[in-house]
Amino acid sequence: MATLRKLLEVKIKSEVTGLREVAGATDLKAILSGRVSAAGCYLYRDKNQATKNTLINKVSQNRFEYIAVVVVTANHAGLKGAENADDNEEFCDAIQAALLGYEPLDYAPVQYASGELINMANGMLYWQEVYVSSRLIRSV
Repeated sequence: MATLRKLLEVKIKSEVTGLREVAGATDLKAILSGRVSAAGCYLYRDKNQATKNTLINKVSQNRFEYIAVVVVTANHAGLKGAENADDNEEFCDAIQAALLGYEPLDYAPVQYASGELINMANGMLYWQEVYVSSRLIRSV
């Protein structure tokens, strides 16, 4: 079975144009310390959470999987980076249009969870959006 991160990566690659690279990563530190492309999109598993078990002597839970999507763009003009921020936001909007409501195999429709500025350094803006989906896990 493909992971949710991989399924979202494939969806972004197929529907969002203009990104030079769309790839997976282990965590945010790997993205910030490694080589990235501008404009680039990097996905990693942020966290998992589960609902309480609903059965006795067996297990049935909804497992919520949070996938971080980091969009990296370069500042080519303007000292304050407004154009870079606008470019970054346009990519985030395109990614959101591709992912919202998408139903990957065995998962509930993808929802938006949050977004925040991660870093602005060396002319590169790193913005992180988090998406969430869930699936049923059972011992039965």
